[in-house]
Amino acid sequence: GEARDEAGVSLVAQLLVLLDGLRGSEHIPATSLKQRPLVVGATNRPDELDEALRRPGRLDIEIHMSPPDFLDRRRLLRKLVEPISRRGRAEGVDVTQVAQDTVGYVQADLVALVREATSGALKRAMRAKGDVEGLEFCDLQLRQTDFLEALKEVGASSLRAVTLTSSGVSWEDIGGSQAAKDRLRAAIEWPLRHSESIKALKLRPPRGILLYGPPGCSKTLLAKAVANSSNSAFIALSGAEVFSPYVGEAEGNIRRAFALARTATPAVIFFDEIDALVPKRDRESGGNSGSAESRVLATFLNEMDGVDTAMNSGIMVMAATNRPQAIDEALLRPGRFDVRVFVGLPDAEARAEIFRIHTRRTPLHPAVDLRQLAQESSGFSGAEIEGICREAAIAAFRSSIASEAGEAGEAGEAGEADEAGGDVQVCTSHFLEVVRSRVPGTTPEQLE
Repeated sequence: GEARDEAGVSLVAQLLVLLDGLRGSEHIPATSLKQRPLVVGATNRPDELDEALRRPGRLDIEIHMSPPDFLDRRRLLRKLVEPISRRGRAEGVDVTQVAQDTVGYVQADLVALVREATSGALKRAMRAKGDVEGLEFCDLQLRQTDFLEALKEVGASSLRAVTLTSSGVSWEDIGGSQAAKDRLRAAIEWPLRHSESIKALKLRPPRGILLYGPPGCSKTLLAKAVANSSNSAFIALSGAEVFSPYVGEAEGNIRRAFALARTATPAVIFFDEIDALVPKRDRESGGNSGSAESRVLATFLNEMDGVDTAMNSGIMVMAATNRPQAIDEALLRPGRFDVRVFVGLPDAEARAEIFRIHTRRTPLHPAVDLRQLAQESSGFSGAEIEGICREAAIAAFRSSIASEAGEAGEAGEAGEADEAGGDVQVCTSHFLEVVRSRVPGTTPEQLE
């Protein structure tokens, strides 16, 4: 309420007066420096501090405490597990894998994780022993499964308010786009794996990557694969998630996204449909600096310029668009989106691979030829082929129910249909029926 706001303003004003009063201590002789008061503050929300506190002469030295990276997490986990492993009771634990699965975890989170895993091992030992009083340390055996279960209960404390994952998408999950995969591997994996050589050659790895091309061509999946291959957290945002009817909220959302990436390093922060988020400014009006779009663009540029390369900061900025010509030119200048990767429609070989990926769990008739389907589906995107596979399975199920219902009659329709579900196979005719009833959604303009 208003009373609370007034109290906050009064408190800040009093603190500023006290901080300004400390300036006189700067003239204390060097022999008495230990008598000079030092004010230290701590926060996990620096953007919410009153700006007056951060001016020179007050709290003017800021130290960002980064979360542990992969090597630090592995080192800390080994130390935490050491009391158990020293006695040979943690032989099946892969600390390296646990460190890879704990992106964004801080030291306190890792301590809680080991405590939860040990608790799970203790409960298992108690169930096996039956007698709690007779339980001894030699009965305790810490396993990898204990950590897998603990990961479900203990998450990264700084990431609870957002959807942040380790993506789980591999390069093999994406059909086609081989040229795009090769360029992304060179831009992301090489600097991380060969950092010493990169530094020796004075090369600067990219700060940002722009994926562009027609819709439905796996741009988001490629970004997730980049995050997974580099053991990074994946933070995804779209224009709809950033913009808000409240003034200043969109800029705040962008700042929070970058702040989150800094607390979860290594991280890939991905902006989908970036042309809607930071569209090209109207040159005739001079790009009205007071408009919401201009404020969002300025905030985005400031945050991106504050990010070092992925090799140094642990943060990679990626974006995707179907309309690269609609993006503001300021984003395409050197030092921002340095790498631009075109992701086009899949060719025949890639379409066959996409059909294989999306039918690997589908019962296919032995006569189904995926290469024939690839030839028949020219011009379709990967997302459209995924939809074709889904609709073909539905068509096969519908045909099976209709066939069984006709044989069984109305009285046994439900029972026979349920029984038939396990024997359904998707045939070539089902795929062709769907393919020939559809038209590719990609227009020639989107391929230019």
